[in-house]
This record gives sequence, structure tokens and C-alpha cells, in this order.
Amino acid sequence: MRMEELDTIVLQQLERHILQPARLEQLLADYLSTARDRDTKARDTLARMCSEHAQTRAAITRLLELVENGVMDLEDPELRQRLIDLKFRRDELSDEITAMSRRMTEAAPQITVEKVRALSELLRNSFRSEDPAFRQAYARLLLDEVRVSDEDIRLSGSKDRLAQKAASGQGLAPPEVLSFVRKWRTREDSNL
Repeated sequence: MRMEELDTIVLQQLERHILQPARLEQLLADYLSTARDRDTKARDTLARMCSEHAQTRAAITRLLELVENGVMDLEDPELRQRLIDLKFRRDELSDEITAMSRRMTEAAPQITVEKVRALSELLRNSFRSEDPAFRQAYARLLLDEVRVSDEDIRLSGSKDRLAQKAASGQGLAPPEVLSFVRKWRTREDSNL
């Protein structure tokens, strides 16, 4: 069997058994579940921090009202220390809330069923390319190993890589290694 025929068979099997939307969803089910759980936990943590921040601001206001009403003296060391601690905690919570909000908005897009289906379609179309080097480059994005025996062909690859590609929601670019054009060198001696 020629190498081109083997490549075609491997890519057809990859397309038929792995790149179908339902199969990709099954492979990435743990990632879909984990992404939802992580998002829920982050929102819960942010809500808890916002609540604690509001309580801390209210405690500062109550202490200042006690001073304004003459119930406590501003020079009282315990009041002063308590006010310093509350202001420190308020500022600390404010920084944590800002950082968590930024992480939640800047985080990589979550894996969704729609993104998995789009990835499936994109890869299946890429494997139908006329250029064998192009098809192989896309296969290398997903596969770590291809074992061929007389009885079967075994494909193995990383679910992490699949999840990253699905989460990005963007088109895949084949590896830069595909370029067969030599890099331009301006000095003649650098081409020797």
C-alpha cells in the first residue's frame, strides 16, 4: 500500500469515527461539564466577595456614625484599629473583585456544543483538501500517534488539544511548518 493511500484511509477514519459532532461532544463531555462548573463556581465566588465587600463598607459607615453621634471617640485605639482593619479588608476585596471580574471576562471562551459542531465541520472540510501536506498538517494538530497493523489502524491524540481548539471558537491554522518556501535572506553569504 502506498503512503498516499494510507494517509487517505487514516484521514477518512479520523473523519468518520472522531470528527462527527456527536462523537466530539462525547469526547469533550467532561470538558463541557467542567467548564460549566468552573463558570458557576467563579460567579458564586464573585457574588460572595461582593456581598462581603458591601458588609465591610456598611461596617465602616456604622463606625463613622458612632463617632459622628459622639458615642465613640475618634482617638480610641480600638476604634482606630478596627477602622484600619475594615478599610484594609474593603480595599483588599475591591482588588480581588476587580481581578476576578477581569479573569472571568478575559478567560478563554468556554466550550459549547455549537463550537464543537463548528470545529467538527471545519476539520472535516480541511481533511477534504486536495493538498496531502495540508491534510497531514491538520491531522498533526489532533493526532499524537497513528499505529497501522495488518488488522487495524489505531489513532491517538490529546483531548486537551481538542478542547483548546473547540474553546477557541476560531478557525484553525495549520502549523507553520507547511511552508516550503525558503526564508528570504538579504545577504548572499547567509544563503550558502
